[in-house]
Amino acid sequence: MNILAQNQSLKRRVLLISSGILAVLLIVGLVVFSYFYNTIQSELKAKQASYATIATEHSPIETIKETYVYNGDGPYTVVYGQQDHESYYVFVPQKDDLTEDDLKWINTEDGLSKDDMLTIWEEDCDDCQLMSIVPGVVNDEYIWEIIYEDANRMYFQTYFFSDGDLYDSISFRKN
Repeated sequence: MNILAQNQSLKRRVLLISSGILAVLLIVGLVVFSYFYNTIQSELKAKQASYATIATEHSPIETIKETYVYNGDGPYTVVYGQQDHESYYVFVPQKDDLTEDDLKWINTEDGLSKDDMLTIWEEDCDDCQLMSIVPGVVNDEYIWEIIYEDANRMYFQTYFFSDGDLYDSISFRKN
């Protein structure tokens, strides 16, 4: 066998071994990432469940229909629930020294439903891409927060829960 053939054979082996090592490292990296991601998500879900339990113990709701996370002046777990035929949004601040007095709630009949708020928003925004809509509380005002994209901009808008009028708006250009 000549030197050129040996050189090509060696290059193939090195390339094969390098590819194998790279594939193993990639798989190990994905497994480690998945483990940490799932661990973090499990902890977040457990924390959300504990805040939802607090909402059922210290507010009018007895059954939970949906939960949201709202990040306004501080992070809240918002629990949508019912008692008999009444529906409420309960706002539970996500903090360690939580007391019963920290919880706030509002009867859904005192404002616009999620669908009604979306209808109002859609009338003003034709080509927008909705990212999220969550109830919130800012400066003791109940609001709907709508996050959306339009014309290469990201918008964070809040609307009064009671009537859907604009409360505040912030936008950023996307690059």
